[in-house]
Amino acid sequence: MYAANDQRALRSYSETVSIPILSALDHLRLVTKSVLALGGSLPVAHATPLRTALTVASTALWLMHDDGDKRAARAAMLNYHDCSNYLIWLRLRSSSDVSGEKYPGLAEHVDRIERKRDHYASVALASGVDVTRVGWELDPVSRTVRVGCSGHL
Repeated sequence: MYAANDQRALRSYSETVSIPILSALDHLRLVTKSVLALGGSLPVAHATPLRTALTVASTALWLMHDDGDKRAARAAMLNYHDCSNYLIWLRLRSSSDVSGEKYPGLAEHVDRIERKRDHYASVALASGVDVTRVGWELDPVSRTVRVGCSGHL
């Protein structure tokens, strides 16, 4: 669990919800500025930031739906996976720095992020969702892969 003096380093629910909303607005702004500058759209290139805007806006709506307990569990799930992905990136980036000279303090930073990740996992688990057990399932009809945790929100 995260120490009391480290609580300020954790994302609040409102921060967790506002990040995807701001990301959606940024992506929409990017497309708008690009379309205006070019005098028209690029059908393939503009589809990517538009799709991202819809995805992150949908994530924000998913976070805000239902009662407070489910919203808190969903926020913990999202923050857990955000920390996990960040840790992967940190480890890949630091793998070339064997001596530790290029990224001083990285080990301590990784430790802080791991503690945050573990805190979010315990919050989700208290709500009945084990975010550490990710399942992959192939839908036989649509032939798409679905990813989920044990437990349902």
